Amino acid sequence: MKKKIGMPRDALAAAFALALALASTLSAAAEEAAKPQIIIFDIATSSYDPGKSRLLTDVMRAELFKTGLFRIIEKGVVQEAGLPGLAAESAEVDDARLLKIGRAARGDKLVISTVEKISATIAISVRIVDVATSLIDYTDNVFLSNESLIFDAIKEIATKIEFFYAAGEADGGKDPAEDLAERWYLLGTDSERITYLVDARVDPEEYLSIRQYDITFTPKQYVSLLQARIDPGIAKSFLQAGVSFSQAERALALGITKLDRYREVFQKAGYGFEDYLEAYSKGIMSIKEYAAHKRGYDRNYFGFGLGGVADSFPIANAAYRFVLAKAGWERYWTPYQRGTWKFSTDAGLFLMNLFAPVPFFQANAYVGAYPYYFKLGAGCHAEVILGGHVGAYFLAGIELLESLDFSVFTVPFGTQPKVSYTDFKSRPGDADYAEIYFPYAGAIVTYKIPANF
Repeated sequence: MKKKIGMPRDALAAAFALALALASTLSAAAEEAAKPQIIIFDIATSSYDPGKSRLLTDVMRAELFKTGLFRIIEKGVVQEAGLPGLAAESAEVDDARLLKIGRAARGDKLVISTVEKISATIAISVRIVDVATSLIDYTDNVFLSNESLIFDAIKEIATKIEFFYAAGEADGGKDPAEDLAERWYLLGTDSERITYLVDARVDPEEYLSIRQYDITFTPKQYVSLLQARIDPGIAKSFLQAGVSFSQAERALALGITKLDRYREVFQKAGYGFEDYLEAYSKGIMSIKEYAAHKRGYDRNYFGFGLGGVADSFPIANAAYRFVLAKAGWERYWTPYQRGTWKFSTDAGLFLMNLFAPVPFFQANAYVGAYPYYFKLGAGCHAEVILGGHVGAYFLAGIELLESLDFSVFTVPFGTQPKVSYTDFKSRPGDADYAEIYFPYAGAIVTYKIPANF
């Protein structure tokens, strides 16, 4: 009997496994080779220096690499081909030159981006050009109100490119609901909201058209709009105007759906959207009224006053009398100064006979209604440079229009100065020394100037 000759079973299994691995490798290589080769030009900008431009480009390159959709041609390949056009200044070159660079470097697609700051808005623009057809494959803009969001915006752009090239081109055999769920998942939507969006057959394109104006606008917030039956187009108009979504929510809750009055009246007068919301909620529609309302929140004032002091009346018979000036700073401790009550502290210098500086500190309570308030206060002063006089005082007065204050005061007790304030020479015991007779009284008119700090 002849013996059968064949491969051992183990050897056959090993050969089969090797063939599978080789096939898998070849398939992966073929899949990798099928990915388009892209050239990422440095982000062009006139608003930032070249160092920042290169950094932003590197971030863009890394984020596009993470998508796994492209083979990225390194700068050196293009530069070795004698084409130095990967610098940011290449934005000044026309499209024909860029396409020539792409063909010479054997690129399939070009990524061309710009970042510019216009007023308070930062605009990031990106377009992807197909080298073979010279047509734009993809274009997008993102608008930022805060420079700290630039890196997040670049990640956002990479995600939207991935969305376009991967999830945007659904396999014809794939279930539409499954494809829709994948696209919402790619945009960072949680499973609960994906279920809602898929059931309602909501296309992500409308969400993306809103999100380009505020990359902090989340799918969760978008779903909240839909569930509240609010037209997404209204939210879009708010974000286009630089209004944050949180502000837009407050506006919609107040019944504000248009921005015409804000733009034509409040924004032109230099007020922000927060001011407009506050005015609207309080029924204030004119700039004059709102300016007066805002002044009610001023808490710091400089005060300059002039008056006089005497120890008996009539003043002509007083032994102790002099002109009194004042320079001080008043701080209100109530947030809004047009309620029934407000409280403040006042500190600064009295100038006796317009010469001797006397530091003072006082506390005040006001009661009334704008523009008239009655005032009661108490304080102390201490002249320590010339005569060493200290005293306590009480005052009463009236405030008009938050700018004019008329007060009368009395000093019931205190110490005698070591040098007379009438001539600044004589001392106790001298014939010319003028003693202070307590209590003495005075009056002063003070003009207040807002100090907004």
